[in-house]
Amino acid sequence: MRIQRLQVSLSTADEMELAKFYARLLNGEIVRHHPPSPEEPDGSGWTHLEVATEEGEFRINFEYDEKWQPPVWPSESRANNMTQHLDIFVYDLEPAVEYAVECGATLDPNQFEETIRVLRDPHGHPFCIIRAYRD
Repeated sequence: MRIQRLQVSLSTADEMELAKFYARLLNGEIVRHHPPSPEEPDGSGWTHLEVATEEGEFRINFEYDEKWQPPVWPSESRANNMTQHLDIFVYDLEPAVEYAVECGATLDPNQFEETIRVLRDPHGHPFCIIRAYRD
């Protein structure tokens, strides 16, 4: 199997707002927006964000979900538990965390490792900023 592109999609109640947060955080570019269909409210639809990394390009899609609820993490029985999250590798951990908070993220109260910080985006998706090591 030859993979042409790998991307991840995040559900949210306001896809453009969340796309703008990640565009700022990741220095990405919003490359496409699909407006809402006639039965959907304003602020719904799909937005595609492309991010360049040292290892290539990555796409994050943001899709409107009318019933969006932030995931619970750490997991709880019978809750809307997190099933995926983004890992963002950086060389300078603490300045990256400070920048993420400046962009609108919040530091999650649950922290487990010295080289990883768990944060939440403005819509409640957990994501990790991880210290990368130079070869």
